[in-house]
Amino acid sequence: MERNDIMTRREAAEKVFDYIRKNKFKPINIKYGNGYFIFDKGEDGVVHFNIKGLHGWKFAMWINTNEEELKNENGKDYPAIQFFCQHKLNIDKFKPSRSFFLEEYTLKDINSDGDWIFMDIRDMLQMIKRHPFIAFTMDCCEDRYYNKSYFLCYLDMKIYRIKRKIKEWWEDASVRIWHGSKVWFVNRYKVVDKAELIDKNDGYWKISPRYEMRIHFKVISEDKNEQQMAEIKMLDMWFRKNSYNNMNLELTRDGIKGRYSYQMKD
Repeated sequence: MERNDIMTRREAAEKVFDYIRKNKFKPINIKYGNGYFIFDKGEDGVVHFNIKGLHGWKFAMWINTNEEELKNENGKDYPAIQFFCQHKLNIDKFKPSRSFFLEEYTLKDINSDGDWIFMDIRDMLQMIKRHPFIAFTMDCCEDRYYNKSYFLCYLDMKIYRIKRKIKEWWEDASVRIWHGSKVWFVNRYKVVDKAELIDKNDGYWKISPRYEMRIHFKVISEDKNEQQMAEIKMLDMWFRKNSYNNMNLELTRDGIKGRYSYQMKD
């Protein structure tokens, strides 16, 4: 695959970075990667970074310099570089198709002599620096036009994000404190082999509901009804629902494949 490359992805990225530095902006926190979620973009195909002085903005380039992979039989060839950014308060999906600030370059562009082709990137950075609230609103609304206050748009989103963080913190804390405190008591039951509260978030992926109370039961009776009554007695004491705002119950037992549940009382 690499033999068809005119230049490597990293070389293409560095050409853009050199132009940015030439125009008195400093890329920082540069991280090269190879994918977006489950999508493989190739070695150095995804670059994340920040620009010093442009506080709150996250930048990225998606790069592919393989000529064969860029061909599109149905029309215009795919871009070799997609340069985009979003303000961190506005990020939902951080990708080119969800970015108002986006510049695209063909393989011919990035292999041309000189760097004047990147002047729109310079203008983008200067726009964000000199008109931060206008740029924020354009990014937030994904549109050029806005008929209200640019500053109030920023303020409203800031307040919304703060409220959301407080709500998320409370939902997480209530599960860890309230349900987490039950683990010690649940593990004291003879019928329980192991109970644990699991955080399904891994730092990159966010799962909803975030928490899972995993309870694995031991077989303490050959009588099916007696076994179930022992399990139900514990559940009636500590859990009245299979699902909570930010937590689900996962019940398993020796000898049973997969998870199961009981019909909880209202």
